[in-house]
Amino acid sequence: MRRLRRRQAIRILTACGGYQIGKTFLVPREAVLDFLDRVEKTGAVEQAWRRKQRVSAALNEAAHQMAARNVRIATDPEGVPWSSGGLSPAIELVAPGKLQIRYQNVTDLLARIAELAAAATQDFPRFRRLFEDA
Repeated sequence: MRRLRRRQAIRILTACGGYQIGKTFLVPREAVLDFLDRVEKTGAVEQAWRRKQRVSAALNEAAHQMAARNVRIATDPEGVPWSSGGLSPAIELVAPGKLQIRYQNVTDLLARIAELAAAATQDFPRFRRLFEDA
C-alpha cells in the first residue's frame, strides 16, 4: 500500500478542482474519480514508480562504490612478494586447485589478493609453475 504525504494529497486534490475552506479541503467525489481514471489510463503512476526504483538502485550502487573506494589496501611498498622466495605464509596452496588465504579482516584479505595478483604480474612463468606443479 502506498501512502500519500499531506503535501502530495493537497496537490492531487487541487488538480481535481478542490478548494480549501479553513483547514478543510473540499473536492467533489466525481472529480476525484475522474482524475484517478485519467491518471491510471496514462500509465504515469507506473512510470513514476519505475523511475523511483531506478533512481533508488542507482543511489544504492553509488553508495556501495563510494564505500569500496574508501577502503585502503595495505600492500608491500616494494611490490615484491617473491622477495622471500615465495608468497606470504598467509597464502597457501593446500592441494591442486585449492588455495587457502588466512586474513584478519576484509582489508587484510584484499591485501593478500593484491599480493597474489602482483606476484602473477611480476613473474608469470614462476607464478604458473608454482600453481601448476602443485
